[in-house]
Amino acid sequence: MEDTDFCPVKPDSNMHNSLQKGMLLFLCFCFLRVLSSPDQPAMASEYQAALNYANQSHRSSIVSPSDMISNFDARLALARILSYNNENLNEAVNEYNILLKENPNNTELLTEAADIEAQRGHAKKCRDLYIRALDMKNHDEKLLLRFADRMNSWGDFYRSEKIYRNYIKNHPKAHETVLKLASILASSQRYEEADGIYRRLLLQNVETEKALFGLAKLKFQEKKFNESILYASKISMTASDNTEALFLQEHALVYLKRFDKALKMYERLLIIYPQRASVHLATGKLYMKEGNPEKGAAYFKMAYEIDPENPEIQFYHAGFDRAVSDEFVHNHLKSDAKSPKNLETWARLYVSHGYNKEAIAFYKAAMGSDPEYFPAITGLAEVLAIDKQYDASIKLFKSLSEKFPDNSKILINTARALGWSRKYGESIDLYEKIHKLNPADPVPQKEKARTAIWGKMHALAMETYKNMLTPSVDKKLATILSPISDVLKIKALTKEIEGLKESVEKESVYEGYEIFTNNFKNIKKSLSPDNKKQVELAAVDLIPLFKIQKAVSLEMKAKDLGWNKRYTQAMDIYEKLLCFEPGNEEALFDYAQVECAQGLCDREARTYKHLFNIDPRHSLAGLALKRQEIRSNPFLQLDHSYWNEKGRGDLAGITRNRTDLIFDIPFYCRNHATFKVHNWTEHPAFTGESYKAHGFSLQLKEIFNPYMKGEVSWTNKNYNDGNFGTTDTGHASLFFNLRDYVETGIGYVKTDELYNYFGIKQGTRADTWWISAQSNLNRKLEVSGKARYIDYSDNNDGQFHSLGIGYAVTDHPGIFKVIFSGEYRDTNEQNAYRYSGSNLVDITHPYWTPQNYLGGDITLEWHHDLSKLFFCGSELHFYDVRVSFGSNSEGNSSIQFKGGWHYEFYNHWTIGIEGMIHCSDDWNAEGVWGTIKYQF
Repeated sequence: MEDTDFCPVKPDSNMHNSLQKGMLLFLCFCFLRVLSSPDQPAMASEYQAALNYANQSHRSSIVSPSDMISNFDARLALARILSYNNENLNEAVNEYNILLKENPNNTELLTEAADIEAQRGHAKKCRDLYIRALDMKNHDEKLLLRFADRMNSWGDFYRSEKIYRNYIKNHPKAHETVLKLASILASSQRYEEADGIYRRLLLQNVETEKALFGLAKLKFQEKKFNESILYASKISMTASDNTEALFLQEHALVYLKRFDKALKMYERLLIIYPQRASVHLATGKLYMKEGNPEKGAAYFKMAYEIDPENPEIQFYHAGFDRAVSDEFVHNHLKSDAKSPKNLETWARLYVSHGYNKEAIAFYKAAMGSDPEYFPAITGLAEVLAIDKQYDASIKLFKSLSEKFPDNSKILINTARALGWSRKYGESIDLYEKIHKLNPADPVPQKEKARTAIWGKMHALAMETYKNMLTPSVDKKLATILSPISDVLKIKALTKEIEGLKESVEKESVYEGYEIFTNNFKNIKKSLSPDNKKQVELAAVDLIPLFKIQKAVSLEMKAKDLGWNKRYTQAMDIYEKLLCFEPGNEEALFDYAQVECAQGLCDREARTYKHLFNIDPRHSLAGLALKRQEIRSNPFLQLDHSYWNEKGRGDLAGITRNRTDLIFDIPFYCRNHATFKVHNWTEHPAFTGESYKAHGFSLQLKEIFNPYMKGEVSWTNKNYNDGNFGTTDTGHASLFFNLRDYVETGIGYVKTDELYNYFGIKQGTRADTWWISAQSNLNRKLEVSGKARYIDYSDNNDGQFHSLGIGYAVTDHPGIFKVIFSGEYRDTNEQNAYRYSGSNLVDITHPYWTPQNYLGGDITLEWHHDLSKLFFCGSELHFYDVRVSFGSNSEGNSSIQFKGGWHYEFYNHWTIGIEGMIHCSDDWNAEGVWGTIKYQF
């Protein structure tokens, strides 16, 4: 302790008799505060006041009239000292309440009491006390600043922002306030604007270290970990003792999975701070991430030995299995029952690891301990939404909105919960309300556009995105730089500005800014320092708008392409967007969805893992990854089909049953080897007998890349009746995606042509060569066509061509589609019947042999998706109903009903059934197909 005039007061021997319960410990605490305070005389005064209170507590006034300190000062000093310890905050509030009762217009008391309420997590009380103080001081700007600082704790960012901006306007050199403004912008996910503020401070050489650290933290929040390391390392070079910057670098390295380098930095910190529990804890986490739980546990143990009361250290020291056990949870719910802060800390720990049930229990316990504890209320509302308990979450958020009207954080979270619960209209309306509160905030508009896409309101989404691109950053920069160019008359600069203007004339958004700033690096050396700074400041001030508009423009294009099923093109744009914004979680999830839609499940898994790594709390990433992992496992499937047809004279007259047992093994996720065991029962009407067969199939499927896929199969069939022998059939196909405009296919199929007894007896088969094309002209309109050449095993051949066009009148989840289809068939030789007397004994070409046949159908389809979650790879639940009306050149009108139901449940099981009935004068048929599947 430094030499001072102050000598700590020593408690006298009679003090114990006059102290109330616990006061001795309290005085010891005060004494330690005095010893550790840099302002010991002031602390001594507070200590003396507390001692007076202890010795005089039996009096109505806590000091006698002859004492040197007044009753007001003594009680105020006591209240302040009580506030130094979180465990004594309630007592501190009681003292302030006594003081305020006697001095209701004392603004200093009001603000100090408000600050203590903020410490207690009582946001509403804190706010109300500040409002009282501000009303008395005519909205004093210093007091307003202090109020703005407190408002950030309950997410009232718009009001804080307004206060900060007004203060900066009146005090341009208030750099601390500028840094606070940047911080709240970052907290409200307005990263681009915060980035612009920090860069301007750096350009002006103002608060350099704080601006660098602000940028480092900002880039970490944006998940731009390499940039975060870059800025944090610059701080370390200028201030080697800046531990926060070192920690930030190490955390970023861990996220980048550069474990060796991160470990070296932790080892350095362990040498500097061997007794700092947080360093041991962070080292343990690193080993856990690296996949070395034994070493991780050793460091957690060391951290626990240093700070056994820290909830986070207790959590990791226990290990995940024990930490989620009922016994562990119950014990800590009980031991921390009187500490809402500790309970809320436990809840956040569980949420961060995806243990929502446990987190909810701790949040509810915190609210039970202190119903006004704001962090617990908001935390519970958020985790309920993450846990898909949307109604409860929305109810809680709306209750908070009533107490904190126009609170931007509460409103944004409410809008998100509404969107996730598929209440898209309400969510969009709320986003619009938030936008009107602060039109400068791009977040509500961006999220409104995304919600509109989820709600299948594509036009509204595109309009919202486009509104964010006007006026363009290119146009603004050209407007600012044109006068500068006219004054400076520097040829190189003028040339670049003219190029920028040409870009604006071509209706560019951000591209001109990007080109200008890149080229300016080469010409700024020819400018004077003042001129260079003038241009740089203009460009820096527009960095936020450039970043916002580039991200919005790319996201708009990618969403539009995905909407219209241009998946490979969408992938290209998402890759550009993710290079620009690697932490854009919306883009990462969408990118994984596009990969899923193309069957690129291995790439899909990598994207989900990356997303889950940077945000374990993402509401769908963990679930989507789990679903992908299950879909990549082998499966066992049992299928059965029933088919009966009759008509066209004696050509069609057979009932067929087929049972398949299928075992599928995926390789590298998107490659499949499938083995099938078959059992057939064929019952032709001609003989009235059943003919059984058994066999097997081998099939290989491969998705080579987004542009090519193929499959090949072989089936061996053996009739139990030796008279019919063995048949071998199969198919091979290749499909090519021509940049999503057209998917073309070529293939070969060998089939048994079994429509009657004579087809079985003759072993009639057909070799079909085909080529196809299919195109989604847009989301609603699709066309397809297929041409087939058929070579029969009985020296006959034919052709079969089809064309279809479908239009979806409504959108997912209830799709009503109208399909028009037509076909042309022609066979070289027609059937020939052989009779013995009046008895049919054989048919040459025992299959339908139409010639110059034309047919057409109109199909009305209703497809209803009942799935709980709507994302590619989720558990599906839907039904589909079709009714078709047809006519043909043979004058045979028809009607066909077809329906199906598909249900996936318990993550591993699938059941499905389909049925079909076709009725016409010439041909009638019915079929039923059923399946049950288990995915391991």
